[in-house]
Amino acid sequence: MATRVLITGATSGIGYELAKVFAREKHELILVGRNPEKLAKVVGEISATKTVCHSILADLAQPGAADHIVTELKKQNLTVDILVNNAGIGTYGLLWELDPAKERALIATNVSAVMELTQALLPSMIERKQGYVLNIASVAGFAAAPFATNYYASKAFIISFSEGLRSSLKGTGVGVTVVCPGSTSHTGFNDDISPQEKPNRFELPHLTAAQVAERAYKAMQQGRALVVTGFRNAFLVALMVHTPRRLVTEAIARGQRYVNAHNKKEPTS
Repeated sequence: MATRVLITGATSGIGYELAKVFAREKHELILVGRNPEKLAKVVGEISATKTVCHSILADLAQPGAADHIVTELKKQNLTVDILVNNAGIGTYGLLWELDPAKERALIATNVSAVMELTQALLPSMIERKQGYVLNIASVAGFAAAPFATNYYASKAFIISFSEGLRSSLKGTGVGVTVVCPGSTSHTGFNDDISPQEKPNRFELPHLTAAQVAERAYKAMQQGRALVVTGFRNAFLVALMVHTPRRLVTEAIARGQRYVNAHNKKEPTS
C-alpha cells in the first residue's frame, strides 16, 4: 500500500516542489490549497505522472479550516500517513501599522492550522504505530524582528512545537522533522504582500524551492529532528544561537532599518 501524504500549501513554492518529490518517490498525495484553479492544475500535473492524487480546497486562514480538512478526509475515506505542514504567509511592517485581519490570517495559517491539523491526525498514526509530521519553519524562528514581528514569532512556534512533539512521540512509531529554510527563490511567498509592505532586500545567494524540497524530504527519510537548509543559513543560525538574543534582535533591527532607509532613496519603477 502506498504511503499517503497530505501537503498544505501545495500549489506553489516549497509545497509544490514537495508534492513533486513525494510523487516521484511513489507516495499517494492529498494536496491542500486555497485557490481552486491552481489546485486543479497541480493535481492534474501530478496525476499525469500516474500518481494517485486527491485534493482538498481549504484556506487555512479561515476559522474551522482544519476541521473542514478532517471532515473531507473522512468523506473521502482517506487516512494520512505523513502530514506536511508547509502552508505559510508573511507580512512586513510595524505591527501597529499593519492590517489586523492580515495578522490574524498569519497566525491562523502559520500557527493554529499547524497545531490543529497535527492534533487531529496524530491519534490514527499512533494507533497504527507509524506516521510522520514534516513541518516547514524558517531560520527566522531563531530570532526576532521589528518589521516582521508576527512572522518571526510564528516560525519560532513551529520550531518549539516540533521539537516538543518529537520528544513526546518517542516510542509511538511516529516521527517529527522541522525544516528551516532561509530566503528561498521561486516560492510565490510574497504574492499576498502589497508593494508597500514588501521588504526591500539586497539579493544574496539562496536555495530554490526545489532544492529546499529535496533536502526536506531527505531529512525526513533520515529521521532528523531539525534541519537548516544551506551552509550560509546554518552558519547564520549557529551565530544567532550563540549570541545573546538582545544583540541578535538589535542587529536585525539595524539591518532592516538600514535597508528601508537605503531603498527609500532609490527611484521606484
